[in-house]
Amino acid sequence: MNTLVCRASKISNIYSCFYMHSAIITHNSGNNIVLLCKRYLHTSSNQHLQQSPPSFQSSIFCSASKELSIPCRSMSISASSSSTSTPSSSSSSSSSHSPVNPKSTKQQLAGLISNFVQKFRKHAFFLEDYLPVSSPVVVSPVSSYSKITPTNKMTWNQALNIVEPDMEQMNKNIISLLVGPVMNPTHPLLAKIASYYFELKGKRLRPAIVLLLSRAVSVSLDVTPPSSSTPPTSSSTLSSSPPSPTSTSSSTISTTTQQMTTGSVSPQQIQLAEIVEMIHTASLVHDDVIDEAVTRRDLPSANIKFGNKMSVMAGDFLLARASISLAQLQNCEVTELMATVLGELIEGEFMQTKGSSDFDYYLKKTYLKTASLLANACRCAAILGGASRSVVDMATEYGRNIGLAFQIVDDLLDFTGTSKELGKEALVDLSLGLATAPVLYARQEFPELDAMINRKFSQEGDVLLARTLVQKSKGIEKTRQLAEHYSQLAIQALAPLAPSLAHDALMSLPQALLSRSR
Repeated sequence: MNTLVCRASKISNIYSCFYMHSAIITHNSGNNIVLLCKRYLHTSSNQHLQQSPPSFQSSIFCSASKELSIPCRSMSISASSSSTSTPSSSSSSSSSHSPVNPKSTKQQLAGLISNFVQKFRKHAFFLEDYLPVSSPVVVSPVSSYSKITPTNKMTWNQALNIVEPDMEQMNKNIISLLVGPVMNPTHPLLAKIASYYFELKGKRLRPAIVLLLSRAVSVSLDVTPPSSSTPPTSSSTLSSSPPSPTSTSSSTISTTTQQMTTGSVSPQQIQLAEIVEMIHTASLVHDDVIDEAVTRRDLPSANIKFGNKMSVMAGDFLLARASISLAQLQNCEVTELMATVLGELIEGEFMQTKGSSDFDYYLKKTYLKTASLLANACRCAAILGGASRSVVDMATEYGRNIGLAFQIVDDLLDFTGTSKELGKEALVDLSLGLATAPVLYARQEFPELDAMINRKFSQEGDVLLARTLVQKSKGIEKTRQLAEHYSQLAIQALAPLAPSLAHDALMSLPQALLSRSR
């Protein structure tokens, strides 16, 4: 038992240090890694390591490497190379390991330590629940950069008009998929519940971004995406009607000039938009059950109208249908990315339920719960469009940053919007015990919020007092600045793409989201 506790404490110390300096690791620079290791060996919380011989320092890395299935030899090298050891200790280290060329191993060490930290983070729930690991509260600063202002600004409705025919076809395909074929229809009640939110016509942000990005990428490539003559099985093949041809606005345009202006979208990309919307809608159905929501888009939520059990099964059914449609794309990379999204959605919801006052924790939860779907959906759209890896990466960054900006604005509106404007209850997050960006910023000015965050605003008067303190603080202003920061990152990520109507819409969208009221 003592050995287990000792081993856990060692891993706890390493995790705390790596977590504190994780930003350095992500650059994958050899010099930064040496700096990281030196900081680790000279951290005040690890003074006992400074007084210990290099062999003991190396053994800690070895112990951790065994826990994480990382080669012990490589971890020992990274520890010894970073320490400010004496000549004698250096000789003992070199005697236990064969000579290694530092230049040839620099990139290997970068990948090794980065992988090491990622594995620690994956098991952070164990460390945080059972060991006294205190993660520092780090509020991500808004970095300085040259802001890019879109030249041809569009409103959300104008952007939506570009892909409206695609969206209509997408919606018809989803309903047909949920209803099922004539010979083997879905149970009528199940189909009704699963289709309920699609009939409410929400913002449809995610599929719209997928379709706009698909068009923008096609213009950037100066090629037409794969023709409808050889697409994988469309999601509509499971319905009673035969597969529909590509019903996009670009397919009805005859001139090359007009097509290059609007771009084009393939059947696979429309099918991807269907998958994204079904996954998102399933998460809404499940969220409303978990949060005991009463309304959704100004109407009774599914759990109120049909009950919790029926709603949960309808959400599961949506995910099942999305999985079938995903398999029909017959693209392994896209399948892996979207399957990853499903896992991250659940992990994000779990992190939200657990809660934390740490700002990095909040940002990671926000990415997993909201931005992951957009980031990976944009990546998949570029992949299906035949884009180069650089364009695929640009699309991913756009989706990630606009997803973060969208959710941060959503958290902001919970404090600034009214129930009538939002189409749902205001102050829902506080009522559910959730500390979002406005509260986390406000606690810097009002430390008394810490106690309320820890007890999840469960005492009488906590919600109203927290709202009052947030309004008195700079929390609202700083949260808006953070949303603007991620919006600008999204604009910068996509700026190099070739001009088109779809590109103009995507460049305008981040600013439009900042000014939304619901």
